[in-house]
Amino acid sequence: MFTEAVYPQRAGKIEPRGLRRPDAARYVGVSPSKFDEWVGRKILPPPQKIDHIVFWDRAKLDAYFDGLNVEEDEDDSDWQNLIA
Repeated sequence: MFTEAVYPQRAGKIEPRGLRRPDAARYVGVSPSKFDEWVGRKILPPPQKIDHIVFWDRAKLDAYFDGLNVEEDEDDSDWQNLIA
């Protein structure tokens, strides 16, 4: 049984497993248009669809995101120089 004393981090908060497009984009930290691009390029998973509702599975987003092989861009090194 769920109790606030046992699980204080869950008190009053339910994190959805399925995310609609704007929330899925926000979850991975990009704009909806960039999110669409990454889905189209198969960098991120395709959506699921149930009863005409399109959503992304948070666990699949995590799995794809965890598997990214991100290379350092030249722009990133310039940014590191600015904040160093």
